[in-house]
Amino acid sequence: GRVSWVSAPAPGAPPPKAVEPVPVPGLKPPPAAPAKQEGVKEAPPKKSLASAFGQFAQKPPEEVEGVKDGDIHGDSAVQEGERYFGALKAAIRRYYDVSSTISEQERMYLRAEVAIRIGARGELLDVRIAKSSGNDLFDASVVSAAKKASPFGPPPDHLRPELSGRGIILEFTP
Repeated sequence: GRVSWVSAPAPGAPPPKAVEPVPVPGLKPPPAAPAKQEGVKEAPPKKSLASAFGQFAQKPPEEVEGVKDGDIHGDSAVQEGERYFGALKAAIRRYYDVSSTISEQERMYLRAEVAIRIGARGELLDVRIAKSSGNDLFDASVVSAAKKASPFGPPPDHLRPELSGRGIILEFTP
């Protein structure tokens, strides 16, 4: 194939002339825009904005969880639990450091799941590895860190039966 280049016009050269379309035999030209006739009103749109908004106004309001005087940032049971579990993980993380004992390459792939049971006052009832990372040193470090970090803050009332019974499984990575 042949490549052709388009160059910019020389400075000071007159601008290029507009190119008229060349008629092609057998091809109809595109239709021109219809001229607006005076005295003829355009048809109204099929749906007006009022009817579109009217559809939304007919729906009943959705039931919203929470109370009128609740915390604007949310203090629902789920969010309260998430905050508590986040605090548990943060407390345990403070007590383990495997950076000097496990290579950086191996640390990238370590992931241990730890089962923890906590009493009503935040005391550690039980801690064990639920799913091993594959590295005994890392697993032992996480279990040891959980023991050192206890006692934890008391869990929210609605979580106490679950945390002291079945417990929770938290995932840790280096």
